[in-house]
Amino acid sequence: MIYHKKDITRQNTRICNKYLFRDTETPVKNNGGNSALNYFNLITRYYSSLHNTDSTFSIPVNECFALQLAEVITEKITTERIIINRDKSFSTTFYNQLSESLKSTSQINDVELLVIYLKQMVNIMRSADLISDRNGQAFLKEIFTEKEKLYPVLLRAFWNECDWRIIFPSSPEAAEKIHDNRDAFLEILRTTLTEASVEEIAADFFSVTGICEANDYFMISFVDFYILTWLRHFGIIEYEVRGEHDLVLITVNDYGRKVLKSFL
Repeated sequence: MIYHKKDITRQNTRICNKYLFRDTETPVKNNGGNSALNYFNLITRYYSSLHNTDSTFSIPVNECFALQLAEVITEKITTERIIINRDKSFSTTFYNQLSESLKSTSQINDVELLVIYLKQMVNIMRSADLISDRNGQAFLKEIFTEKEKLYPVLLRAFWNECDWRIIFPSSPEAAEKIHDNRDAFLEILRTTLTEASVEEIAADFFSVTGICEANDYFMISFVDFYILTWLRHFGIIEYEVRGEHDLVLITVNDYGRKVLKSFL
């Protein structure tokens, strides 16, 4: 199977329309499973979160879409009185206003996608302990004026602290499996020295981890729409559509390699 741009569009549209993206932090119940393995995974995640805890990277931080999302959310909360819902979610108006403002400044003009990314970023910022609430009103517990400080906080919160079952809701089980094997995914990216298709990267990951069959179409779309998309938001990878068949290729750019080296 060749992974084409039209395949991504079709699968991503299906995922977007079928599942509701929320910004609350309601835990997903984990049924069954090996308790010893779960305990080991908890320990692994804890020590992983302690890795590279410096507030700044040793490399200059590039502008990226993840920073842009965080900045518009920060500006909105710090300049306006934002009332949150009882379940601690933000209103539809909040997201619609932000998505409309982003349309004119980002390369993404799909309002539905922008709302999804904004909700995911709110969860990331909450996981980083940046967003909280007081008497029903949202506020920021810490504001970073330098991107060199904000970027690693967001990146590490996304990779180590955020519950992927919540921000990637089309399959909580798949999200958890991929999160548990996320270091193997980064290692594959680090060793990918040339451009590779989405399918090739996903197949290598599935083969190494055994979480599914190499040609699992849904899981390939899942990896692309969620994991690779967010690594792209953080400026670590680049997408290129090539040829008359719109083959989608992934490249880890030089900046991304520096980030991965600092991050792992």
